Amino acid sequence: MMTWTLWRALQRPPRANRVFQMSLAEPRQTRRMLSNHALIAGVLLLTLIAVLSREFSSFLSLLILVIIPLTTLNFLLTGPIYGLRWAVQSAAAIARLRRSGLYELLCVAPPGPLNTNWLVCASVFHRLSDGVPLESQSLWPIRLLLSLPIIVYVSLQSGVTDRPVTLGVVMGLYLLLIILWFRIEDVQSMLLGGVLGMFVPAHTQDQVEVNIATIGGYLLIQLLAYLGAILLLYLALPPLYSRLGFNGWLADYSRPALALFLLASAREVILRLLWQRLCSRLNIRAEVSLMTGYRVY
Repeated sequence: MMTWTLWRALQRPPRANRVFQMSLAEPRQTRRMLSNHALIAGVLLLTLIAVLSREFSSFLSLLILVIIPLTTLNFLLTGPIYGLRWAVQSAAAIARLRRSGLYELLCVAPPGPLNTNWLVCASVFHRLSDGVPLESQSLWPIRLLLSLPIIVYVSLQSGVTDRPVTLGVVMGLYLLLIILWFRIEDVQSMLLGGVLGMFVPAHTQDQVEVNIATIGGYLLIQLLAYLGAILLLYLALPPLYSRLGFNGWLADYSRPALALFLLASAREVILRLLWQRLCSRLNIRAEVSLMTGYRVY
């Protein structure tokens, strides 16, 4: 699979390569971000103030109604958020390298044009890795805590509340599905950002055009992928199951599972198509050995 091949290659960057080192040494333009603990503490503090205060309770309540959903989305959609950030900064770095005139010189060197783009893109990822909390210890507990009400609700709707053992199995399956969704979302959204960050500057060097095309393309691809999964979940499968007479908790569970499979498959196809188009644009074969030694098909 393109997804896991690229992800494994990204975890083993060629740190000894001079292009990678040069891109990695660029000044950081990232701002210091609040930690997960500070964010949660701030929300709890505002909630406490809203409860105790009388004069500002209305204002603070309104503020909390805005902050809590945004905080929840930040934890639940960490992969897509930072995938977009990686896409924009990778595209900007490659476009800046092309405008400097150094890009063409690097492309005729032994690593080749694709590896030149890959090295810059990977270096941006690892330069930003301190600010990407995908592996932070607090992210997953908070995610699961935020997902727990959904897991309990859909499990109770499965009609097995009179069978405690079956109910426990259903809750465990939904928990596994949530964890799998988070992992797939993190990996594929990040990789979509990286590949798109290489694809866009291969067509234009203008910084404004690069930013617009990268942001617009990333959001459009994510929207279409999720739209397909939602249509399958709510419009295609229910009448099909009704016609087949397939119902019960297993039918209810299979619907989001199939939607997740469609979502992952659609983005896998999109990643492969973007990679092939990028190779075609660079006039190279789609089968290229990366600097890490992995082969991307």
